[in-house]
Amino acid sequence: MKIQEVCKILNKFSQLDPALQLSQMLILLEVAKAGNTGTSLSEVSKNLDMGLANASRNVAILGKVNRARKEGFQLIESNEHPMDRRLKILSLTFKGKLFIKDLLNDDSEVG
Repeated sequence: MKIQEVCKILNKFSQLDPALQLSQMLILLEVAKAGNTGTSLSEVSKNLDMGLANASRNVAILGKVNRARKEGFQLIESNEHPMDRRLKILSLTFKGKLFIKDLLNDDSEVG
């Protein structure tokens, strides 16, 4: 990957919100990597070597409503695991899929 491509990707994140933090960008990309099956908060936390509380706070910011009860970015959704209600499965919302698709300049269909 070339420096120009990295700058282009970071620029797109900045257009979403100039105050977006690197940890939030990484969480969004980690959830996108999981694809349609989604991933758990603990997996995201472990894969990014990030504390669970920090990961949870950043997921809320990327979700529907952040911890301050203000509107979040609505890029990630959290749903109960069908077999274990204690677990939450994180996946991209339609808006999140569109953002990732735009980020990657991917012309494939958004699922």
